[in-house]
Amino acid sequence: MKRNIYKIIIPILLAIAFMTACNERKETFESPKGTNKVTISYDFASRPSVIYGGETIWKYEGSGFNEEVFFKVDWISENAFNLRYDDETHNGKYAEIFYIELEKEDTAENEDDTNTFELVSVEEFRDYYQLDNDISDEDIEGFIFDYDVTRERMGKYDMGKTLSDIISTGEDPNLGYHLSRIRSNGQVSDKKIEDFIKEANWIYIVFDLPSPQQDEFAYSENMVIDLKNSMIYFNANEENYRDAELSAQLSDEDIKNIYVEFPQNVGDYVADINPCLEYGYHIYVVDGNKNQLNYNEYTSDEKNKAFDSYWKKLYQQYFGKEYIFPQ
Repeated sequence: MKRNIYKIIIPILLAIAFMTACNERKETFESPKGTNKVTISYDFASRPSVIYGGETIWKYEGSGFNEEVFFKVDWISENAFNLRYDDETHNGKYAEIFYIELEKEDTAENEDDTNTFELVSVEEFRDYYQLDNDISDEDIEGFIFDYDVTRERMGKYDMGKTLSDIISTGEDPNLGYHLSRIRSNGQVSDKKIEDFIKEANWIYIVFDLPSPQQDEFAYSENMVIDLKNSMIYFNANEENYRDAELSAQLSDEDIKNIYVEFPQNVGDYVADINPCLEYGYHIYVVDGNKNQLNYNEYTSDEKNKAFDSYWKKLYQQYFGKEYIFPQ
């Protein structure tokens, strides 16, 4: 009997060891000035870990992936970067971003780097490239946001020509309205949601919905609250959220209510629990400089139920009907 058990266990252990050894991948990335290097190491389920100075400083806590995936490193400064998964296979449905900061010495050079990722203003961009009024402030603002235009990038590249070419060719008529760019390349704000939401431009919510015939999530819907332009959208186009299945104008009073009510209905992060909802969600609260706060269904049951009631109330209030899950 023991021999039979060994015959079963030993091949399993060998298979696991083989998978671990054969599927481990590593990539090394150097900061813009060459001050730091980090290595992104993947396990057999494509879960990334960040190795810095020979030590693992961060690990992906998710369940892993069914396919080989790659995370990108976007340096914000010499000591900080975003680790980004675009999920191009599913059009960004499961995209994720993580802000990672390296330990740094207290030097004047590092102090200068702390605010490297700060987007320039419309006025600064227009003056720097001496743009005429044929290019609108709205297009400039959208371009700055979508293309991460910092002073450092303006010093390295002719971003003014890039924008002029985009406008003249009509290559991208939706600057500032791409949902994928709203949720990517951001850095996590250290402010409380009660304060941060008053500075935010967007609340972008992605719902992962189950198929009626299956238990797993099969497709997604979204809600976009454009606080800057006082609009709310449902089932918005990924490349232009103004193109949506439903939309409604928000009043000043509506915005004030969202400032108060939204923070009351999200938060209380609790890892490794089973959500009480039959669907998943991910919330991105983002300001004009790409600072953000994120929330998902892995919160307390109480907050999940509160948020479930809250967004359905918004849906009924502004779109004039009760939300019904697709059948």
